[in-house]
Amino acid sequence: MSCGKYLSVDCNKTDLAIIAFALIFTLIVASSVFFQQLEDNKALKSQEEYENTMAKKNDTVWAVRTPAVAGQFYPADAKQLESMIKEFMDEVDVYESNKPRAIISPHAGYIYSGLTASYGYKQLQGRSYKTVIVLAPSHFAHVSASIPNASHYETPLGLIPISPIAVELEEKKIIKHTSEAHDREHSLEVQLPFLQVMLGDFQLVPIVMGNVNPAEFAKKLEPYVDDDTLIIASSDLSHYHPYAEANSLDTSCVNHILTLDLKDVANDELCGVIPVMTVMEIARMRGWTPKLMDYRTSGDTAGDKNQVVGYASIVFHDGLNSEEEEFLLTLARDTLEKRVRFNETPKVDESRLTERLKADGACFVTYHENGDLRGCIGHLEARMPLYKCVMENAVNAAIHDPRFNPVKEAELDEIGIEVSVLTPPAELPHKDADDLLEKLTPLRDGVIIQSGYYQSTYLPQVWEQIPNKKEFLSQLCMKGGAGRDCWKNPETKILTYQAQVFSEKKETK
Repeated sequence: MSCGKYLSVDCNKTDLAIIAFALIFTLIVASSVFFQQLEDNKALKSQEEYENTMAKKNDTVWAVRTPAVAGQFYPADAKQLESMIKEFMDEVDVYESNKPRAIISPHAGYIYSGLTASYGYKQLQGRSYKTVIVLAPSHFAHVSASIPNASHYETPLGLIPISPIAVELEEKKIIKHTSEAHDREHSLEVQLPFLQVMLGDFQLVPIVMGNVNPAEFAKKLEPYVDDDTLIIASSDLSHYHPYAEANSLDTSCVNHILTLDLKDVANDELCGVIPVMTVMEIARMRGWTPKLMDYRTSGDTAGDKNQVVGYASIVFHDGLNSEEEEFLLTLARDTLEKRVRFNETPKVDESRLTERLKADGACFVTYHENGDLRGCIGHLEARMPLYKCVMENAVNAAIHDPRFNPVKEAELDEIGIEVSVLTPPAELPHKDADDLLEKLTPLRDGVIIQSGYYQSTYLPQVWEQIPNKKEFLSQLCMKGGAGRDCWKNPETKILTYQAQVFSEKKETK
């Protein structure tokens, strides 16, 4: 008789041993499950406490926006991803001596646009930022400007905490919580591994943008941008044109960005036009200078040339560093003194100059004597290397300013020198005179008035002498020979620019 449902005295010893083993095993499994449930309950309670803490700290529900395109746009394996980015970086040099303030970077799959993106991100080497604001276009959701309802973004390289600034922007209704705009969006996500490799720790303000006025949004975002903040604008250029046509379209678009031409770039073909224009608006406010780091198309990397997508990496920086400022001031002084004393021009060894000094630039040179203006002439547009612009206008301001007699040798020790390096002028759209007054920012904006055949400009520092907006514009009209109220005429064109202004530190005798 075999052992069945009920034990029988006829069961042999082997059968009893098997039954005993089964009972013991069952007890062990049951105990394990019981204690695991206790641990799970304990962990769940701990997780709930952690979530509540994070919710109070971040004013958001604890959640992680997990990767949506890992394994598609870039490797899902952390080691492979980091290795791929470092291989890109090994092919690129650091060109910028100034700390980057913003980067326009492409967002295609890494095999297509990763190298171009690396040209911008390599400029972050050795830098640190507390906050990185990533502005990315929405490809899937109809939104304004949105952040996810999460406390962290995740990539295969780890978690990135979302900055409290994002919460503050949401509280002030500048942006909204719209997680669906982030769930599938690649344009923001693909920027993050580059930032993790180059920066390590930082806090993220992830903004997906749709129907947004870039000028208005930039004005609201700009106060949150400090020296420890980096902005990324995610955008590709033209899409699916033949190679030669794409190059032509993209060249025009890039030139509009480099000249901060907001009017024309609005009509260019780039999918991240709103993020790009937002950065351009802030660049104009802050006097940042854009520089093209790399341009290529998918036809240059991993695709054919019948239908290509364009990619550009553009870095915005503060402008000249202190050493470059000092060089230009010394050059202006040397040029002034050699011209007045000996009617000579100093020689400059271009091989010793930085790329920024050799690049075309617009500038003004201003002289003051005993606190009074003694001469001021310059170029509003970049038409020669910056160092040559300073040399030419050092002479012009001393000899050719029609308001003053030429500078004499006896005056040289009394004259102080100021140099203004200008951003490209851009037309300031306005509905009427009141709207113009509202949009002008004293001390920031240099102003050009074009009325018929008349044109005149005031540098931003002139606001110190004429702080009233109406009087500033009226005097500028009269300076150019137009009527006092020419700025109110709808046909008058108003342009603005910003300037990096620096002057000699030494006291004149």
